[in-house]
Amino acid sequence: MVRLIFIPLILLSSILISCSDSDSLEFSKLITHRKLKAAPPETKATINIDECEDYLVLMSAAKVAKQLSKSKAWVKENFQIPVFSDTTLDSRKVIGHALPGAHCFIIRYDSIWFYIQSPNSNELGWVNRDYVVGFIKKDPDTLLPCGG
Repeated sequence: MVRLIFIPLILLSSILISCSDSDSLEFSKLITHRKLKAAPPETKATINIDECEDYLVLMSAAKVAKQLSKSKAWVKENFQIPVFSDTTLDSRKVIGHALPGAHCFIIRYDSIWFYIQSPNSNELGWVNRDYVVGFIKKDPDTLLPCGG
């Protein structure tokens, strides 16, 4: 009798743990988006993902140069936008970088922070909105901007 109660409790706890891990859920969506290129059309229909995906546009090298009072050439050689591990000041550390002007796949956002996939390193991390100048929708297959 005890064994019969124990098994459903284990199943319920594993379901709750997997549902509470939003980063894993978001990451699995990211992988799904990237694998859709090779997926058959019926798979794409059952997943129900829009044709276009949201990307943020990072500040250009020219704009960074103006803010730093440096040349555009200096910025291209010496500056990259930091991608952080966390948004909390105490635990925040730089885990990657994105180039000025890059388009980064948006996984989610939280007030002044965007959780993104960096295009040059594919790292997942947080970028502050101070570096974001706009948004663009791109086709997941071609990575070209969507019309309209």
